[in-house]
Amino acid sequence: MLGRTVTLVVKDFRQFLRDRVLIIFILAGPTLQLVLLGQATGADITRLPAAVLDEDQTSASRALTVALDNLKELDITNRLDDIEEARPFLDRGEISLAVLIPPGFGEALRSPQERVSVQVLVDGSNILGALTAVGAAEGAISHFAQDSVIERRELLGGGNPSGPMLDLRPIGRFNPDLVHNHYILSAQLSLIVHVVTLLVASVGIVRERETGTLEQLMVTPLTRIELIVGKATLPMLVAFVDFVAMLAIVVWVFGVPVKGSLASLLAVTLLFIVAQLTWGLVISAVSATQQQAILLIFMIAILNVAFSGYLAAVENMPLPMQLASNFFPIRHYLTMLRGIMLKGANLASLQPQLFALTGLGIASLVISVRSFRKRLE
Repeated sequence: MLGRTVTLVVKDFRQFLRDRVLIIFILAGPTLQLVLLGQATGADITRLPAAVLDEDQTSASRALTVALDNLKELDITNRLDDIEEARPFLDRGEISLAVLIPPGFGEALRSPQERVSVQVLVDGSNILGALTAVGAAEGAISHFAQDSVIERRELLGGGNPSGPMLDLRPIGRFNPDLVHNHYILSAQLSLIVHVVTLLVASVGIVRERETGTLEQLMVTPLTRIELIVGKATLPMLVAFVDFVAMLAIVVWVFGVPVKGSLASLLAVTLLFIVAQLTWGLVISAVSATQQQAILLIFMIAILNVAFSGYLAAVENMPLPMQLASNFFPIRHYLTMLRGIMLKGANLASLQPQLFALTGLGIASLVISVRSFRKRLE
């Protein structure tokens, strides 16, 4: 009995070693996942762009500005003349934080009876960056307040001043309560659409080839373009219906808002699905079995999670990963999805991402049609 068992194990090993594609995926997949996700999420969030509105214009307010700019987490890139100037910067994602230093700030610091509030506007659509920025600002202002308390104690001849001197009042724009679910669930929507589209588009065609029905379709009067369009229609409808169902759950069950146009959200989602369908055709062209197709989808999903901004903002990634992320459609779709849902952005303000997604979709369509034709020949 032992000999027969050993023979079976040896047979399985030989069969496993013959499948080079499976070996590559098993060895390279986990390694690639670990390296990419480690690079994307392991780095500290630094140099978040910030703006300051100094309505006091005293040495104390300038000292606080310098203290904020000296933080590794923040980089003061804009000096504002009015608080309304901060809103367009936040809408476009050009800054993560805006600090308002009110009039009378310096005078309040010198008074033992007064307290002064520092208002902070933060981009709440990027919850990780928002929490980092607010935490860094709180630390800097707290340290600044402690130094001011020491100076006031000296002025009072060693007395203890009452109450805190500075209050930080963060206001989360687009996400007032800085709810973490808004950031994660919006990203999860994009990943669900991505995986479902690739899975239905590629596995369905490979199954046709395995059962021999694809060859039967090829001898029908259908042209190759008609065959490709016909095979792509069902995955597109399934992915779109799946997105609508998931969106309803995200909005009604978890309370994630859709602040922008629902029609715009559905339109960019449909464009993204079409772009992903073309990659489903490529997967079906290079996969001999359904197992290989699923493994390819798994690998592609790992790459998309790492490069899309799903877990960490693209701006916080190493420069090579930032450049590579531009070639992943999900990165541009996720930016538009979060912009429409959390910021209320319109398509005009999302033109760079819209053009990028369209261009990538056209390029992948050309590649997929050629790959699919060669596979059919």
